[in-house]
Amino acid sequence: MKLGPRLAFDLLRHPGWALRTARHGAPRFANFEPYAERGSSTQSLAQLMAGQSSGRLDWALLREIRDCWPGQIILKGVSASQDAVKAAETGIDAVWVSNHGGRQLSSAPAPLDAIPEIRRALPPSFPLALDGGIRSGEDMIKALAAGADFVFAGRPFLYAIAALGPSGASRLITQFAYELENPMAQIGWSDLDLKDGAG
Repeated sequence: MKLGPRLAFDLLRHPGWALRTARHGAPRFANFEPYAERGSSTQSLAQLMAGQSSGRLDWALLREIRDCWPGQIILKGVSASQDAVKAAETGIDAVWVSNHGGRQLSSAPAPLDAIPEIRRALPPSFPLALDGGIRSGEDMIKALAAGADFVFAGRPFLYAIAALGPSGASRLITQFAYELENPMAQIGWSDLDLKDGAG
């Protein structure tokens, strides 16, 4: 955050936020702070984060990570069936179908469009996660019916918290649960755990 006329105007328009920021400090990249020098500025943390995000990840490096890491690995950002198969062959434990909200490439395939082919290319027991464009319980049902085992929603929670404060998250969970009931009844699913054999 650099102080200038635009920021000064925003601070005047949002005095509550300005006072909380003055009291608690500007937003920071908390996930990266443990890996940075003590007292690093927000700009330094942003540079550290940018340095960790590069196009240098390839299958050889992924194999090296797999060989070094004894825990489970989920590969996020897959949108093509051949990449999902290669990930499984590399020893990845699960694939997360995502276009990262379209932030890097707005014309990337929608995860919901990509997942049916990916599901067909992998063994039925191979875990598939999906995010992107999930705005309702019905969207979750569509993703599960298309082949996802796990469905994630991010932006709706940000919107709910922005609108209602911390209680917005639990209100949204209640709303999602309500929105799941009708589509499940319509397609004959009595239990999400039984989706593969239902309907």
